[in-house]
Amino acid sequence: MRKLLITLDDDLDNLLRKYPNQNEVVREALRVYKLDISTDTIAGMRKSYLVLKKFMESKFEYYDEVFRRLDKLINMLETRL
Repeated sequence: MRKLLITLDDDLDNLLRKYPNQNEVVREALRVYKLDISTDTIAGMRKSYLVLKKFMESKFEYYDEVFRRLDKLINMLETRL
């Protein structure tokens, strides 16, 4: 693995700043670019939909786990009161 130093304009910097794991966002964007996924064709739309669906499913799994932990914590705190 190698490190790469890049310079971003203000718009891209503000967009990327929203994400906690900025490295992974850049890696995923390069993977999509490398696959030449374009929404100009039906096949490109399908590919982009699958990439988006995979990303969203991973986020939903993460949020489900966070909510389970939060619910467990709330239940524990309720029993202590």
